Amino acid sequence: MNAPPGSLPTACDLPSPAPRAQRPTPVDAARPGLRVTTGFANGAQRATVLAWLGAGLRPDEPDCLLREYPLLWQAGSRATPVTVWSGARPLSFCMLWPTRFELASGGLRSGLISLVFTDPDARGRGLARDAIAAAFERAREEGLGVVLLWSDGELSAFYARQGFSRTGSEQLLAIDRAIVSRAITGDPAPDAAPAIDSTAASTSPATPDDWDAIEAMRSRRACGLRFGRAERDALARVPGLEVRVAREAGGVTAFAMQGRGEDFAGVVHEWGGDATGVLRCLEAWLPETRPEHGLLLLAPAARQALTWRLRSAGARVIRHPLAWMRIASTRALAADLEKLAPGLAARATWLDAKADAPPAVVRLRDEIEGGEAELTPPELLDLLFTPACEPAHAAVRARVRAVLPATVLDALPLPFFVWGLESI
Repeated sequence: MNAPPGSLPTACDLPSPAPRAQRPTPVDAARPGLRVTTGFANGAQRATVLAWLGAGLRPDEPDCLLREYPLLWQAGSRATPVTVWSGARPLSFCMLWPTRFELASGGLRSGLISLVFTDPDARGRGLARDAIAAAFERAREEGLGVVLLWSDGELSAFYARQGFSRTGSEQLLAIDRAIVSRAITGDPAPDAAPAIDSTAASTSPATPDDWDAIEAMRSRRACGLRFGRAERDALARVPGLEVRVAREAGGVTAFAMQGRGEDFAGVVHEWGGDATGVLRCLEAWLPETRPEHGLLLLAPAARQALTWRLRSAGARVIRHPLAWMRIASTRALAADLEKLAPGLAARATWLDAKADAPPAVVRLRDEIEGGEAELTPPELLDLLFTPACEPAHAAVRARVRAVLPATVLDALPLPFFVWGLESI
């Protein structure tokens, strides 16, 4: 989507929910004294949670969470903290961040869940389940169509029990200096000389003045958020984030971002602009003195000039599911789908969806021929967000091909991919 500058809302442009007092909720009668709250009652309570959470997630630098996740903790953030308490002691926590991802023909209202943590002494009691359930309910109340989170394989069974399913696809490219050199020169030979004339292009660490150009390149994505000046300034100060730009006489032509907190060390998680310029930025991070030193580059599964050149030069591809996802508000998702894939929502019947809760089954129907296909919520998410080349998507797609017009089916999957700064 090549949207003109300023045509998309910033994250702060989203309508804010009406102010609410902190809402304590009993967990259950079998665990007296426990309660779940959304929001903080006061600054002291916020400080208590931050200190406890920092000590648990970042024991070597507990004060860094405010800087590592600025969009969640800054004043005026729409993020909702969810805490499970025993008296005045926090035991479990997660954060819900409402977002709207702009796509080619509309937007997708989503909730990102992050910073899931339970005190080691309180694990095995279902407290993380309670925190996530409260965040999910808040997402439904705010009219967010889907909720997504990231997690490694160790918690797969846990998130599956909470109704989440692995959806979408992402790829990491394992690269080193020789691969980047071959991608720049266009020489696929494995023994191609890694030395490159670096005077052919100018790259340097980004300055604050470069972020307007970086944001303009980010806005040309098929899917993404737009950040305002204050948000960009906060993101630029995230610990461990290295941003490099490529320049020509006319200004910044490309950028790449590496590292961020503890989650993206050694990972180029965001990039954009001219492919050769991005490659020059990568080259600057791969020293000649350590040829074995490499990086991982995060990229959408869709074919792009940069990833094609790197793969042709020998980059190894590591594939992962995109995220854990779950339908939160059927009403919101149906409204968003009607804009993103016209005709899909009109042909869908959300069965057993009481009080706008997630449906048990989604029935798609052919209004002309009368044919029907039933999908579970995970199958619907797979149809929407998994690339067509993936086997699981192909199987679901085959089932609905007979009941959806080609004009609707060809609009799928949606170009949905969350990466880089979007996941903070």
